[in-house]
Amino acid sequence: MDRKLIVTDLDGTLLNSSGAISDRTVNVFNRCRNAGHKIVFATARPLRTTSPFQLRIQADAVITNNGAAVYVDGEPVFEKFISSEICSELLKLLLSEKDVTGIAFERGDYLDTNAEIFLEKDKSWNAVYSDLSGIDGKAALKIGIGCTNTEILNKITVRFESLQINTIEGENWHLITHKDASKLNAVKFITGKFGIQMDNVISFGDDYNDIDMIRGSGTGVAMGNAIDQVKNAADFITSANNNDGVAGFLESHLFSSDAGKINSGKIKIKIRDIHKSFGSKKILRGIDLDIFEGEILCIIGPSGTGKSVILKNIIGLLDPDRGEISVDDENFNFADESRKHEIRKKFGVLFQGAALFDSMNIYDNVAFGMRRMNLSEEEIHSRVPRLLEDVGLKNIETKMPSELSGGMQKRVGLARSIALQPSVMMYDEPTTGVDPITGGTVDRLIVKMNRLYGITSVVITHDLESACEIASRIVMLKDGKVYFTGTSDDLKNSDDEYIRQFVEGRAGK
Repeated sequence: MDRKLIVTDLDGTLLNSSGAISDRTVNVFNRCRNAGHKIVFATARPLRTTSPFQLRIQADAVITNNGAAVYVDGEPVFEKFISSEICSELLKLLLSEKDVTGIAFERGDYLDTNAEIFLEKDKSWNAVYSDLSGIDGKAALKIGIGCTNTEILNKITVRFESLQINTIEGENWHLITHKDASKLNAVKFITGKFGIQMDNVISFGDDYNDIDMIRGSGTGVAMGNAIDQVKNAADFITSANNNDGVAGFLESHLFSSDAGKINSGKIKIKIRDIHKSFGSKKILRGIDLDIFEGEILCIIGPSGTGKSVILKNIIGLLDPDRGEISVDDENFNFADESRKHEIRKKFGVLFQGAALFDSMNIYDNVAFGMRRMNLSEEEIHSRVPRLLEDVGLKNIETKMPSELSGGMQKRVGLARSIALQPSVMMYDEPTTGVDPITGGTVDRLIVKMNRLYGITSVVITHDLESACEIASRIVMLKDGKVYFTGTSDDLKNSDDEYIRQFVEGRAGK
């Protein structure tokens, strides 16, 4: 496994409400260090020692003051601060805008109601300049702008960018630091020092000043209690709101022998002795399988083993010749049509080709299912952009499917599938027909949707690399039956000859 750089904030991510750290988290981080991974803490609090707050975890580096300073082995090695000259430019601009109702700024700590200074509109410029005197070389400056006028905020943002200022958009305000002093740039500096690529950075965050770092890391992880903007930027979202969310993620993604053994314990879909034939050709010969609530289950196997036939039986596009399928303890295949219709509402499906309507623009494609369910146009209008943003797309509502790449079409198909908030998502060969980079993006989206919406995911795939990357558990089919069930490590380490053939690309030889 490649060495990872693990970057986590302290408040809101690693520490619990009493400022302590759990034994589980200490053990996981020590395990990471023993495996050769590097640990980086980020904190807005002043740093004085190599072991901040006696956390019982040795950090290889610490980012402090929102990225304005980086400490390695207790010594500051990277310091970039906003100058008072730039502050003057910023505040003159802000004071000239009538829609700016107030400005909060402070030096080297959190931006909140306890900021050192809150500037009301009637405060004179001379007093402001006096407050800023001597800021150079001491700490990063953060400014919060109170403004409800989006046009003015956009104008301010453009001006800030010309001054090399990094702005992070919040709700009616912006967080501002010098671009060189962002957390992302601090992380990039540390990766260079340790010889680790950004693709191997795992970043955890929950608040506005984590957004760029989350986006720029190879693996961006939002905490379960993170703000929506962080969740939208992240590749993964932890299920827990406390420090064990970090520990749980690292356990499942760095030490995959632990992955897949943790599930809700509740069976979402129960399949018993399913048989299906087409004429004289027997496809399924007695499938028995439990699918747990909240897991990502990948079904793999060579072509013709019945992977897609299982999917179609589960969602009711095909009826089994024999056996039973239950969803939430309710028998599906023997239910009457009215009950089947209700049970089908629990499923969302992403087919191989995305199955978009060529004659409809993207907005109407995503809105299609919601209109069939008689949602109001007002509700649809509010949900379509949000759904597209959840899958990483913006401002494409008026485009036609033919104007999008294959990968973008799959994202639109996914947005349409989750529009009705299914509790189960079924993916039929989601990475087929796309390049490896797009395939990786699709994989991350599957995991993101699983975490963001708390859904159960069933992925039919021939792509072994994809399955090993995203699966909680993997099921392999052979001769119409379940041949293997386990984690990706269990699969890769198996001595079974049939499995070895498949894993090594010798299947069918």
